[in-house]
Amino acid sequence: MCSLMDTLCSFMPWYWVNYNINISLKHKYVYFEIPKTGCTTIKRTLINWEMGEFADRWQGKTHRNIYETPFVKPFQLEPDSLHEALSGPDFFRFTFVRSPYSRLASCYLEKIVKQKVASGVIYKALDRSFDDKH
Repeated sequence: MCSLMDTLCSFMPWYWVNYNINISLKHKYVYFEIPKTGCTTIKRTLINWEMGEFADRWQGKTHRNIYETPFVKPFQLEPDSLHEALSGPDFFRFTFVRSPYSRLASCYLEKIVKQKVASGVIYKALDRSFDDKH
């Protein structure tokens, strides 16, 4: 029998499944993160709600790795608990979406024009160098 994590990992790599799914056992919600849809603001708001007076420790660190987050990640739960969080009636599950065109424009402006950290990877994938981008 295939586990829920195996099913999730058939859609994207293990790390990204764990990075993009944010579970709150305290408030019984699951936030499915989609990049370029306001996820930094959303996660900052949820961290404030989760951590209360300790939220200051996380300001500016909303995109930490999966081992340094106030959210529970899928790999940390037993299969039954994960199944309950992702499909049980007691959890509220949500995500935010955005027009694919404005999402693409936002990604281009942040990663290519501003040359953020991931831009090198993007240029390599596009088989371009920084020098011949114009």
